[in-house]
Amino acid sequence: DVAARGLDIEGISHVINYHPPKDHKDYVHRVGRTARAGKKGTAITLVTSMKEKKLLDRIANITCSDIEHVNEEKPKRAYHGIVSYRF
Repeated sequence: DVAARGLDIEGISHVINYHPPKDHKDYVHRVGRTARAGKKGTAITLVTSMKEKKLLDRIANITCSDIEHVNEEKPKRAYHGIVSYRF
């Protein structure tokens, strides 16, 4: 999270979070790497527990983000990494 602040690296189209951030401010700093200069990006956050899911749902609510949950009923989509936020 510390490295996400203040970095301006061009051409980042995807951010993968291997665990949800602790709060919405850290989330915005992490995924904000993708949406620079009017460009769109995708953030993928891996969630492995109900506690993490609730935290991510709360962050999505605070940041007015759309969220798509991928579960065991959609293994092909999960395999191809299509769980995302669009900015």
